[in-house]
Amino acid sequence: LTFSETVQVGTLAATDIVLQAAANGTAGGVASYTLSGAAAVGPGDDPVLVLTLTTDDLNAIKALPGLATQEADTFLALAAGAVDDMAGQASTEVPVAAALAVSVGGYQADVTSPRLAAFELDLTSEQLTLTFSETVDASTLQTGQLVLQDAACASEAYALTGGSVTPADATVVGVNLTLADLNAIKANAALATSLGTTWVRLVPALVDDMAGNAVEAVADCAALQAAAFEADAVPPELLFYDLDVDAGQLQLWFSETVNVTSLDVTAAGLQSAAAAATPGTSVVQLETLVPVSTAPTTVLTLNFVGASPGDLPTQTGTLAQVLTADALANSGANAFLAAGAAFVADMNGNPLVVVPDSAALLARTVVADATGPVLLEFDFDLQSDTLTLRFSEPVDAAQFLAGGLTLQASAPAASGSTVTLTSGASLVTSVSSPLPTSLVVQLSTADSNAIKLEAGLATSAPNTFLSVQSTVVADVQGNAAQEVADANALPVTVFTADTTIPSLASFAIDLTAHTLTLSFSEAMRATSLRPTLLGLQDSTLAFRLGGDPVPPYAYQLTGGSTVSSDGPEVVVDLTDDDVSEIKRLSGLATTIDNSYITLLEGALQDLNGNNVSAIADGAAVRATSYTRDTTPPVLNAFDVVMSPFGPPLKVVLNFSEVVDGSSLDVTKVVLQNEQVTSGSTKSHRLTGGSVEPVP
Repeated sequence: LTFSETVQVGTLAATDIVLQAAANGTAGGVASYTLSGAAAVGPGDDPVLVLTLTTDDLNAIKALPGLATQEADTFLALAAGAVDDMAGQASTEVPVAAALAVSVGGYQADVTSPRLAAFELDLTSEQLTLTFSETVDASTLQTGQLVLQDAACASEAYALTGGSVTPADATVVGVNLTLADLNAIKANAALATSLGTTWVRLVPALVDDMAGNAVEAVADCAALQAAAFEADAVPPELLFYDLDVDAGQLQLWFSETVNVTSLDVTAAGLQSAAAAATPGTSVVQLETLVPVSTAPTTVLTLNFVGASPGDLPTQTGTLAQVLTADALANSGANAFLAAGAAFVADMNGNPLVVVPDSAALLARTVVADATGPVLLEFDFDLQSDTLTLRFSEPVDAAQFLAGGLTLQASAPAASGSTVTLTSGASLVTSVSSPLPTSLVVQLSTADSNAIKLEAGLATSAPNTFLSVQSTVVADVQGNAAQEVADANALPVTVFTADTTIPSLASFAIDLTAHTLTLSFSEAMRATSLRPTLLGLQDSTLAFRLGGDPVPPYAYQLTGGSTVSSDGPEVVVDLTDDDVSEIKRLSGLATTIDNSYITLLEGALQDLNGNNVSAIADGAAVRATSYTRDTTPPVLNAFDVVMSPFGPPLKVVLNFSEVVDGSSLDVTKVVLQNEQVTSGSTKSHRLTGGSVEPVP
């Protein structure tokens, strides 16, 4: 300040000085600023005084657009008495309406670069506060030039991508962080978690002061540590979620980054209504879900996983419960999620805002199950005659149709080497309810025999395959099973060969046809018949006289044959000699009540070479059908024998079968002299005689 005479430096009142942007400060819109004081005035009593502005005044002046930015907008007004001369006379006024312009060449622009003096990070208010050495032009602030890092020399770092600036031009500028930047910062567990891990670096392009001077750079390894740090104290919120039942996936969106390693899926559940207490509401607690990634995220993707068998992608566990629950998650109107505080936490350990089961969150989108169950594998057990089918999801056993299953010897099947099950096959009750992922199919005897009779089919694992029609079963949503075509037939997983001993189920005796019809528990190899190991007797335990070890009414066949094909029924053609001997025994096979059979081991084998179970005396099996001999005996020949010593005369009659000698009426025997009776025929009708059998 240059006065007309020497003034007393100590009398200067800096608060009487007004800087203004024009000579007439009373005009509207003219920026002005009254000093609040002076940092120093010198050098002493003199016509020229040098006043050092306070930092606050300097920053305030710089914050006023259009004031003191150049000679043309730099004027000064001085109140009367602002300073005294050496005689104590007060200075005259320089009025606001006629302020003095800065002397030509007396304006020096600001050429000093601002610097970042300090910064604070508050993750609760989500704000970064920057304090500069002077007023900066907030409109020039480019947050992308600001990098947060974990230490003076960075191991972890993150460059901001945006943010809004508040307030206006000042030394302290607040940056409201974007949600994306906040989440990215929180996702890095090594960055900005405490004062010790919160540092910043920047480049000159970050911001300019009011004179356009770029801020001083802050380089890595010279980074500035935060002056204050406030950890995140805001709990995360579940914003919305999508449920894809068909793909077995649950995707959840949160208000901020969450720590996936804190996840406890059992703290959440799906329900069919907003309030779990609503009558008829289905509720399924989450259990068998796993995150796609354990990395911190705002979008958590969980996959439903199967609990068994092994690593197969089966829809079991929680997903199975969802699929089988009544009216749950099969549309956008019945999929609600409730979650407790323990479900997940943010990166600072703040637990989730509870979503109560009384006000559960409706899914944003729901993709219902539209995929039919897939047959993943099957086992075949010829011991128990069962097929065990394992599907990718629960199936509705009530819709099972055995005709949709075809066993084949290869994939694709060779001609003739297939058997399609019939309606006689049924589900094992213990696993058919309510909605299992596995079905156990009990083969009918007919199906079992058909399979065993098909040469080269299901005799071992290499020739056991299964093809499936879509009609075999459906899931609970009514989606038909996915077809397994002939060419892609599944190989058996576990094959159990038939080692079951076959047994005689029943037998029939026909003395007219001279046959024994044997019915077995399974198909038999007809050519393995050994008839001499078959016996007939009069009761379960053959009758014996006194201590005689040989039962009088039991007979072991001496021969026989069969023309039967392989199958569960074998017809034995008896020899004439055996039939005669059977008929000869008056207490054997004369009625169904004295027709029993025994079998010695090896009498017959099934198609897998297993010997039929023996039937011993004492456990003989009674016939279920008996056909008596209805064929009349025929006189085949006769002899008349006279002893050399004379009578009696013997007539020896030879019949086609054994006859009951006691029933012979000798008075009906006529001897004649020629074969064809004529008028000259001589004959004699016997009048009596005794009868004895001829061995």
